[in-house]
Amino acid sequence: MSYLNGISYSKILITDTNYVIRDTIFLPLTGEMGLEERSIERFTEYESLSFVKKKKTKGWDMHFTLDFSHYANATTALKIMALLNWEYAISNTAEMYGYRIFLFPRVDMASRYFEVIGNNKEMIMKVLKGGLNCAGHSGLVLKYQTKYLSNWITRAFETESMFPFDEIITV
Repeated sequence: MSYLNGISYSKILITDTNYVIRDTIFLPLTGEMGLEERSIERFTEYESLSFVKKKKTKGWDMHFTLDFSHYANATTALKIMALLNWEYAISNTAEMYGYRIFLFPRVDMASRYFEVIGNNKEMIMKVLKGGLNCAGHSGLVLKYQTKYLSNWITRAFETESMFPFDEIITV
């Protein structure tokens, strides 16, 4: 094996407060820039009276970038717009308070999923050249950040309560 964390496409689940799936969005493989996972360590650091430094790691903020900046066909662009609509509705609709967005960075590594919040402060959508023969769009980049601190370990779920998607209902 020459890779970690999977090589397949991404999946995003939108669930309500009872983990009932409200939408499932499968995104195609990303373009040349790939899917980027960036981790930022969160820690407490202090120095004792004897000048001994100590550090306690609390976890990592995980940042995901799904880059479709070179090419996205109309289907992919519509999926991205649907995700942005969900983000907007979840953050602005009282009835959707408690809805969750879960990112599976690679579906072939199903044990790796993260509850995320959108970090899409800017979205660029260009039309590729070609007029009526245009192949699609460019400039689209999705960004997400974990809602909770994570760790480096690839998680294998030992109990059903740790992986709530085994028994949820799709609406």
